[in-house]
Amino acid sequence: MEQPKYKQIIVIPEDERITLNKLSIYEQSNITTKRITMIKNNPKIFVEPDLLLVNINDIEQHKRANIQAEEVLSYAGESFVKLSSTRDIAKLEINQKKSPFSIMRIISEHEEKIYVEIISANDLSAKLMPYLNNYDY
Repeated sequence: MEQPKYKQIIVIPEDERITLNKLSIYEQSNITTKRITMIKNNPKIFVEPDLLLVNINDIEQHKRANIQAEEVLSYAGESFVKLSSTRDIAKLEINQKKSPFSIMRIISEHEEKIYVEIISANDLSAKLMPYLNNYDY
């Protein structure tokens, strides 16, 4: 049987969604990877510049040991590290719900119709991703 050449895409309304309001690990990884590429090609970011600072006390102990003194910024009696890698910035955008992506989930395919849900990544809950992976030695 020959596959239909054209399929009609039917978007399921938001109030009729059937999938979980949670980003899967695959979706989160896919968004992060694509966003890293976008940031490298166009450095526009969607979080406030002052959010690029992470309190050193919020960083896992094994990563803190690998941070160089010249990378630490002091402000109001606190110590901070600036997020500078594209991976950390992409993770911060997801954690802060500032991602420019939407997720399209295919629900079913019937003959020439595809039923999908299109959801902003910012509307889905996600496991918070750790920063500063470049300090994991």
